[in-house]
Amino acid sequence: MEKQKTLGKSMCSFLAVRRALSLSGTLGIGIPMHHRKINNKDWISVEERFQKKLGSWKGKLLSAGGRLVLINSVLSSFPMFILFFIEAPKGVLKKLDYYRSRFFWQCDEHKKKYRLAKWCILCKPKHIGGLGILNLEVQNRCLLSKWLFKLINEDGLWQDLLKRKYLSNKSISQVSKKPALGSFEVKGGNQARFWEDYWIGDKPLMEVYPNLYRIVRKKAVTVASVLKSIPLNVSFHRSLTGDNLMAWYKLVSKVANVNLSEENDTFKWRLHKNGIFSVQSMYNNLILDNNTIPVTCDLWKLRIPLKIKIFLWYLRTGVILTKDNLAKRQWQGSTKCCFCNADETLQHLFFDCHVARATYWIRSWSPLFKEEERETMRTGCTFLEIFSKFGWKRSL
Repeated sequence: MEKQKTLGKSMCSFLAVRRALSLSGTLGIGIPMHHRKINNKDWISVEERFQKKLGSWKGKLLSAGGRLVLINSVLSSFPMFILFFIEAPKGVLKKLDYYRSRFFWQCDEHKKKYRLAKWCILCKPKHIGGLGILNLEVQNRCLLSKWLFKLINEDGLWQDLLKRKYLSNKSISQVSKKPALGSFEVKGGNQARFWEDYWIGDKPLMEVYPNLYRIVRKKAVTVASVLKSIPLNVSFHRSLTGDNLMAWYKLVSKVANVNLSEENDTFKWRLHKNGIFSVQSMYNNLILDNNTIPVTCDLWKLRIPLKIKIFLWYLRTGVILTKDNLAKRQWQGSTKCCFCNADETLQHLFFDCHVARATYWIRSWSPLFKEEERETMRTGCTFLEIFSKFGWKRSL
């Protein structure tokens, strides 16, 4: 009898889940629904819809500039609604990136072509040397972070439910992991942590006074619990002497003018002037790193077709498949220039070869340009330098 009840409950649960999944597709919600944690298998329908956007005929008919525009405008925005609510598994994000990368580099899915640069480089913003393609993993984190900002600053049914279920009557200040890109405007002082949060100055007090923070007894105390009494309600593991005592006097004078009220503290976003969270500001902060590509001229402001800009980007980053680059990819063949029999490198092919010099140092075309442009050419310059200074002003 008990086995029958258990089997009946299992069947009901299974049918309910199947019904929920079919209902999400019928209503066009587009979000995978399940009673358990969503895994890679639940994203198959999303991946299939994403792949349908990448018809091979589109890649054949579009230039590199057209494919870049399509990826940024259509393909990158397609899963945004889902990423706003669910943390996508890394396997799914890798597969979506694979579809985008194949569409950009390969054009035709039946013909394999070299990937000239790593996908992570293409996903860098244009002003630091990338092509500005959206990084879905970083965007997913930024979209989900917006809910945390709403949880802290707004009141509502879902906020109250999450606080009761997961915080167990704790304040946000008592959560172990908190965003480091926000700061508190202290009013009542019951949410901001005295040592570890941004609430006074540009740094937390733990970074301004590291020696004091190292020997303080209670580190995760709120501002209100410290400032509620005079002297400050702070105790240390040992007596303060020397530099530590001087640092303590500076700290006391720094917080002496802080007045507490009965209002709740408000959380502000430090990356935006108005203090309001924005996905774009967080994305720009997370996507930046020290591994940037040096850019001597702003190619993206030139008045030339986008496909020419992308070619100049290939040239600037040194990824064009000259014979020396082909040799690095295990290509078997001569590495000599077909014009002068010298070693074919990017620098040689586009700038040093006598054929390139005869093409770029265009003295015979100088009547087509203004006096300033003719003077630039007489001093000796490359075609790329002319573009960077004057742009695509006329058809030569």
